[in-house]
Amino acid sequence: MNKNIRIALVGAILTAVLFTGCAVENTLLEAANTLDEASKAVTNIAVNNEEDTQIKKLISDYFVKMYSDSVANYQKNSEAGSIPDSLRTFIAKRTIDEGNNNAEIGLNYPRFVGLNGITLISYTPLMEADDKKQPQIESTFIEERDGTVLYFSKVNLKSECVLDDIFEANYSLNPDTNTYQKTSDIPENFVDSVLVQTRFDIELIKDGNKYQILRARESTYKQGARNRLFRYNNDFITRLSYLDLTKTADDKDYINKKDGAVYEKEKAIITSFLNNISNLDSERRTLLRGSWDKGETEFKKLITLIGVNKDKDKKEILTLNDEYIQKLPKEALLLQIDINKVKLKDNYIVSLHPAYSQLNKWYIVTFDGAVEKTNGVLGNEQVYSFDYLIKLTGADNNLKIDSVKLNHMSATLKTEAN
Repeated sequence: MNKNIRIALVGAILTAVLFTGCAVENTLLEAANTLDEASKAVTNIAVNNEEDTQIKKLISDYFVKMYSDSVANYQKNSEAGSIPDSLRTFIAKRTIDEGNNNAEIGLNYPRFVGLNGITLISYTPLMEADDKKQPQIESTFIEERDGTVLYFSKVNLKSECVLDDIFEANYSLNPDTNTYQKTSDIPENFVDSVLVQTRFDIELIKDGNKYQILRARESTYKQGARNRLFRYNNDFITRLSYLDLTKTADDKDYINKKDGAVYEKEKAIITSFLNNISNLDSERRTLLRGSWDKGETEFKKLITLIGVNKDKDKKEILTLNDEYIQKLPKEALLLQIDINKVKLKDNYIVSLHPAYSQLNKWYIVTFDGAVEKTNGVLGNEQVYSFDYLIKLTGADNNLKIDSVKLNHMSATLKTEAN
């Protein structure tokens, strides 16, 4: 808000307070609200509705265009501060004339970003579920200052990524600029995908009768191009849930039907497996425990014969190989020596783990089960709370559980007698 207008508003409000003589607290509250509403009204004069619409479209088109090129192609631009030809139509003449070929130009391009053990190597704008032509880009007017308007933008993206050590084995760092050059191709099966949101502060000025971008900086901007380009400078980026499981208002369906169908299919595989291991009778539980100790061949033979690795349609849902000792420990299969039987008490709660990605489908699963112990009173069951971490891998038609970890199995205060 203009400083003089704010001073005048504050003065008027204080005068009103002084002359009321009573109910000062309520008057102050009303005065604060008045000031806030007046501030909004004056601020919104900076851009009218037509200009706001034009600016938001400009920003959206800019990011769609910017993220349509590879990160590798922007390395030289980031080093030198040169403006790519493909983006010049969005940029203010002042920035082109005064800032081109200056690393501190204030235009931040897509780059390699380290995030929780992975490195993001490419980006593609996400589209709205109900409008595939509309990118998931949200821009909000913040303020006007000396002829420059500021917008805050959030851009949702699908990003290809690799583990940090894979990235470092295939890219060479220029320590003087913190940019990278590819030295070898990464095998396709090492490349995963995650969803992220980037956040930018956009400054715009008028060129003639329309607004153009003066600067487009990563939020939480760091001074100095080398500092900003540091791979683990990632405060401007956040990982998003890979599947959109938002429900409709009546809670009967998923807004994003495609993601909802993926989740329900994967959930069915997980619940089928958990039903299989919890419904084992005591004899089969004992036999499986013994075969687990004997080795892969015996264990695989028996678990297949019993059908623990299959769903109700006899389709295999469990990966069985020589890594079963690490990926399918006894405890996760409920083969503890003191467990006689387990009975599900509540529905499974199956939730996406934050690490869920295209290749590594991690889930957190919790439920309560009544457990009859071999060393307890016959017929008495103790209710336990189970917490699992389950990973699925494979393509849609060959999706299987890859690993199962029992995070904890803790007794509750509930007991039951048959």
